[in-house]
Amino acid sequence: MQNSKHYSDPYDGVTLEVTYTRPDGTSLPFWGFYDGGTTWRFRMMCDRLGTWSYSARFSDGTSGGSGSFECLNSSADGRFSDYLPNPLWFGRSGSPPELVRSFHVGDRFFASNWDDPQNPNDGNKRTAFLNWAQQQGYNTLSVASHYLARDDEGRADGWTLPDLWNGTTQRPQAAAFQQAEVILDDLMSRGMSVYSFAGFFGKDSDAPTNGAEQEEYIRYTLARLAPYSNVLLNVGGPEPTLSMTKDQVDALGDMISELDVFRHPLSAHNKIGNDKFINESWATYVTLQGPKTTDLSV
Repeated sequence: MQNSKHYSDPYDGVTLEVTYTRPDGTSLPFWGFYDGGTTWRFRMMCDRLGTWSYSARFSDGTSGGSGSFECLNSSADGRFSDYLPNPLWFGRSGSPPELVRSFHVGDRFFASNWDDPQNPNDGNKRTAFLNWAQQQGYNTLSVASHYLARDDEGRADGWTLPDLWNGTTQRPQAAAFQQAEVILDDLMSRGMSVYSFAGFFGKDSDAPTNGAEQEEYIRYTLARLAPYSNVLLNVGGPEPTLSMTKDQVDALGDMISELDVFRHPLSAHNKIGNDKFINESWATYVTLQGPKTTDLSV
């Protein structure tokens, strides 16, 4: 939708609140996001079939409109989640349990100067890799610099990566999300899930440290990415307690869990050893860093 009203800070000065009404009459409140210029968007991932309605309104009183849409059966994959009959397994909504076969692709996967995602047939290395990965039976990718670019030598240095949070302005970057979403759309069309190796608050990144800005970053990221069915959420890592206290990680985990109305699997990327967060109410699966060696006998 378009909103031509001038805001000094459209990322923070106003919010687009949306209420969705399910076919059974129950409601689901969520929010939209500013996407640059005069454009605002809101997204949804339905949890039941039938006719839905929505009503959108800006926090300054500007009307965002209302309408309805149909949620129909399709061949698209359902939400990647725990398998409800046995939550020790992963699964998809309305489908049998799913064996996760994951491949770690490092920091440059989302880089626009590795390959242009808009031109997948022009000798595109990313497309060639994804075709190969699918042929090998991989259905999940672990991506290092996914939300936040880690501009360290030997990592993201030299790659033009989407950096979802601007560490200088302390605001989200709509254009960076747009760059990443082109590739997320391709992964979703392939039935491939994506795990953010460094998560929301990756080590050696410019993630916000102020509480209010952390919440703004989480809310904006969820508004754009939580309606994707193929994402696993990660508070931070690798080894999040090297840069934050356990209490800080728990507070962020609680915030993400509370704000994610679509209930994606959520974890923290732990260092080698035991999971410090395994008994926390926000944690739904375990991620442990593997041995840092190429010795296959270990």
